[in-house]
Amino acid sequence: MTQNFESTPNKIIKKMNISPSPTDKQFPDQTHPILKSIDQIPRLRKRVHISATNIHLKANSSVTTPTGKASKNPPTHKKSESQVISSSFIQEPNNSFVDELIKRYCSDENSEFVDLTHKVQRVKAINVFWEKRITEGFIPDARVGSTLTMVNNNLYLFGGQSGERLNDIKMLNYRNGHWEGVNHRNQDTAQEIPDPRVGHTAVGFRNSLVVYGGGGGFNSTLHIRGCFPLVYMFDTVNSEWRSYKPLGRLPDSRRNHGAALIGNTMIMYGGIDSNGKTLADLHGLNLESMQWFSIKLDKASEKPGLRHSFTLTSVYHPAVLRQYSNDIFNLPSIHDEVFSKKNCGIYLFGGMNKSGIVCNDLYILQPLKYSRDFLNTLKWTKLEPSGNLPIPRCGHCTVLCGNYLYIIGGRNDALFKNGCGGEVNEICALNIANCRWETLKPYGYAPSPRWGASASTIGTRILYFGGMALNKFSPNQLYSLETDHSSANDLIRSWEIEEDQRKIRENNLRAASKIKFLSHTLLVEKRKSEPPARKAAMLILGATRGL
Repeated sequence: MTQNFESTPNKIIKKMNISPSPTDKQFPDQTHPILKSIDQIPRLRKRVHISATNIHLKANSSVTTPTGKASKNPPTHKKSESQVISSSFIQEPNNSFVDELIKRYCSDENSEFVDLTHKVQRVKAINVFWEKRITEGFIPDARVGSTLTMVNNNLYLFGGQSGERLNDIKMLNYRNGHWEGVNHRNQDTAQEIPDPRVGHTAVGFRNSLVVYGGGGGFNSTLHIRGCFPLVYMFDTVNSEWRSYKPLGRLPDSRRNHGAALIGNTMIMYGGIDSNGKTLADLHGLNLESMQWFSIKLDKASEKPGLRHSFTLTSVYHPAVLRQYSNDIFNLPSIHDEVFSKKNCGIYLFGGMNKSGIVCNDLYILQPLKYSRDFLNTLKWTKLEPSGNLPIPRCGHCTVLCGNYLYIIGGRNDALFKNGCGGEVNEICALNIANCRWETLKPYGYAPSPRWGASASTIGTRILYFGGMALNKFSPNQLYSLETDHSSANDLIRSWEIEEDQRKIRENNLRAASKIKFLSHTLLVEKRKSEPPARKAAMLILGATRGL
């Protein structure tokens, strides 16, 4: 015996007393084509727009009496369950069947799905919390284009530009919030000290701060801004600078480039040279042997092209990031459910291309180890993350914290049209595990929008300093962003209580001020209404008391 299984939408239509359309009569023994697409809805992974205009509801149907005449007032009787369901759909006859179906079964805001057609789970915003970190000691001046680098659990701020270009070093002990001015011991070797600069890069290698590139002063004769070609290393143990001219083919000196460290290899890309030309070359520096080496790119690479003011960030398992013995081609194979072989690499985000257009694309640079033919070969791959794309920007900060790649601030002059100075007031987070841009919901005391700031991570927190707005430097206030979910929620609850109490105090002060003003007004009006004789008597009494 053959069983006839009806599809779920067919059952719903039959139960809802929906009249067949002319198109339905063309398919008497088959499932309607629109219903076939509805059956496939739970399996679709992308947005599907379905038109169901051929399905009509019995919104204005009349009832035929036994005499054969149509009656607008049908006899009343108890409605069956199917008629109750049908009447609930007939309230808005202009909507299609699919719209009504979605409305009925997905009307609950607490549903874990966005709608029936997507069957995609709701994306909940990730709560993060901004704090103003109270610091003391030798607090750095406000500046732009500096670097904030973690070395031996201490943060080192170097260079940048304030009223003038800087080459000072400030060290922050995050535990007690104390800034210290670091005095180098290069009294006899002053030539080893890097010149004041802005737009350089800095990475932490073992006990040293490694500085490369950056822009100096503008040469009005040659009409160029000089850039620095040497590599500088600051020994944080001995507080001593050393300059190096590595072996190999020296790359062009540059500023506003990107650099990232993995193992003992510093990867450098792009930037602007001394002539103002935007670059797109890729170089590697072995910090053990202090030698530049040329990088072989795979022919199938999707290159980012000419750009500057972007970010390069190493995204690997924390155990890999903590080792400095291997180069980029011989890294230990340590992976887990978040940091897999597929998503580990050096990430490039944003920047400005040679046409002056800011970008929001994302690339990953990875070594290839398929065979000997790919030995010492790297490959660029353009990623296409899901979720809402970030605002295009340049001069932003990018840091890896936990399982997310956070992007903070930046500049986009196209935002001038929206009434701001071009600063991007947005924080983005890329989920490394599923390559998705997540939605963040920041609370607390957020910093003002800015570009050219510096950032670093310590535990689950991101530290954020410096930068500038349209025509002024941002305050020299250190900000801390808590990214851990539970810790951020605890801070949010405390902050909300404080905000409620602050509003109550403000309302009380406002009410007290208003009462005082009204009392004074009533007293003045009362005195105006007093007789002249009483006023004279009061004056005489006051004068007598004064004696």
